[in-house]
Amino acid sequence: VNADILETHKIFLEDWTGAKWVNQNPKMDKKTYLAYLHSSHWKQARTKALQNAGYKCQACSNKDEVLDVHHNTYERLGNEDELDLIVLCRSCHGKIHGK
Repeated sequence: VNADILETHKIFLEDWTGAKWVNQNPKMDKKTYLAYLHSSHWKQARTKALQNAGYKCQACSNKDEVLDVHHNTYERLGNEDELDLIVLCRSCHGKIHGK
């Protein structure tokens, strides 16, 4: 991803994060979503999800593989509820996406 494009999207996302985002969620494109995954808000939400899961896969309890935080829904993107996210090891995450 081009760094300038990423930074532009990050600034846009930081402005929209919070309650305003939920009420006026713009159409999310791939570049904007990638930028969101680099935002400070997502990093905090991701860390909280990992902590709540005890740093293990919530499907198979694996602690020894890279852990991903998967969105169960994108309805509240930018203001995720605890149930919107699930921590999965790469293997389980791949299965959800059919890989």
